[in-house]
Amino acid sequence: MHFYGLTFNELTLMGFIIALGMLVDNAIVVMENIDRLRDEGLSKLDAAKAGINQIAPAVLAATLTTVVAFIPLANLSGAMGQMIKHLPLTIIFVLVSSLFISLAITPVLSSRFLSKYKISERERKK
Repeated sequence: MHFYGLTFNELTLMGFIIALGMLVDNAIVVMENIDRLRDEGLSKLDAAKAGINQIAPAVLAATLTTVVAFIPLANLSGAMGQMIKHLPLTIIFVLVSSLFISLAITPVLSSRFLSKYKISERERKK
């Protein structure tokens, strides 16, 4: 956002607040799918690979439809366009970053750190 010339002001903060709920949705969907595959008995690495392959098109489509909805607001001209330009651009940057993290970083981290058993199963074995 800094390289695009966006400053830290009230509109960018509003953009962050609006995008906050959508920010974690992608990673939650990916993690839930990987966790489901782990419950089915796949290894960490296999669950991460299969999980991202199964869910990537849906996460990509859901995020891109929201991004496309904000593109016209980012291209408004005139005084109103200059006033609110930071809001849709911030939302677009947050959503694209969320998409990248959920498709690239989340599977890698889950293949390394996702535990094999749930808490209830651990307690049952003790």
